[in-house]
Amino acid sequence: MLTIQKFQVGPDYSFEMPVLATLLTVQTVNGNPMLWALVDTSKPLERRRFVMYQEGDALTEARLKYVASFATSDGQNTFHVFEVTK
Repeated sequence: MLTIQKFQVGPDYSFEMPVLATLLTVQTVNGNPMLWALVDTSKPLERRRFVMYQEGDALTEARLKYVASFATSDGQNTFHVFEVTK
């Protein structure tokens, strides 16, 4: 079954989601960054890892795929979410 699910992300988060999940967006909910993905719940799960950087941060991972950017609710900080690829 196709559905949209949300996952909490942070500076270095990994979690399981169905294989071939399509990442949609990242936004904050009550100050917490959340990632939404289109998933097929009939697919097996795989572990995926995500990292977040602020402007000016040194990127510590070599293989990154951009997911989305979001600003904090007060608009003071902007973060950029990447998936760590294999």
